[in-house]
Amino acid sequence: MRSENALLEVLYRIYEVLPEDKRLGSDFGWSLSDRMSTELVMDVYCCESREDFKNYIRDFYGKDIKFAFSSKYKPGQIYCIIIGEHLYESSKDKYFTRIEFKCARCGQKVKTFSKHIHKIPDWEIRSQLGNDLEKYQHLGFCCDSCTNAFIATEHREHYADEIPNDFVDAHSYSYSGLAGYIYKITKKSTEEFYVGKTIYAPIFRWGQHLRTARFPLDDIADYKFETLEVVPKDLSLSEREDYWIHTCYNENPDKSLNIANLQKDRKIAEQEKKFKMKIGANTTDDISSVTNS
Repeated sequence: MRSENALLEVLYRIYEVLPEDKRLGSDFGWSLSDRMSTELVMDVYCCESREDFKNYIRDFYGKDIKFAFSSKYKPGQIYCIIIGEHLYESSKDKYFTRIEFKCARCGQKVKTFSKHIHKIPDWEIRSQLGNDLEKYQHLGFCCDSCTNAFIATEHREHYADEIPNDFVDAHSYSYSGLAGYIYKITKKSTEEFYVGKTIYAPIFRWGQHLRTARFPLDDIADYKFETLEVVPKDLSLSEREDYWIHTCYNENPDKSLNIANLQKDRKIAEQEKKFKMKIGANTTDDISSVTNS
């Protein structure tokens, strides 16, 4: 005799009939159904009866799905094959405990199993509903639509004016229509400045600078950070950076840290070039002396 707490566990496969030019030949030794079809899904579903299982499959794949194979099926036909089934004693596992409750939004009476109940995820309670887990964590809903509508209403009526407590990073404000930004940092007490570029919102680049020894936090009031240009996607970010570096340099040449660094880089490059030329000349002399000997 079947216990009232027992569930039917059904192992099944979903197949789709292939076009004729995609089917395997008879030489492969496969059955006709295997030659004509391709497997889409293999899964297990727990329910109260085989009829409940068939209703679930029809709801998911359409009411016209078949539960047997036929050689008369046309390409594209979906059908289901039950591979095996057995009874599962649900009372031994709270995951399959039967429960009854009213939907917290529409009031509809719901009968289901514990694993099927619709609830508000903890992360959404934290971000949309004031982090009030005690108030919202236990609520159940009849469907996703009621869950989402309830969250939207509660947020609008009680939490819309609150400052969101979400964690943000540089990627939170990325925008595909931009190449990036040109920014300028000025030390007020000396009027020295630095021009740079970033593909992220400038505030995050400023934060990266503040993590270096060049910009001590205890002296942060002495620095001014500003955005010089928002660069669209169709322009070169590096070229716009060069433009602003030289523009700001021309306005105040003695205070530009960029130009000072560029001049230093050029000097080093010239020294390396002279060194390489000298090495090359010596090498040529050595080769000539060997050739002439």
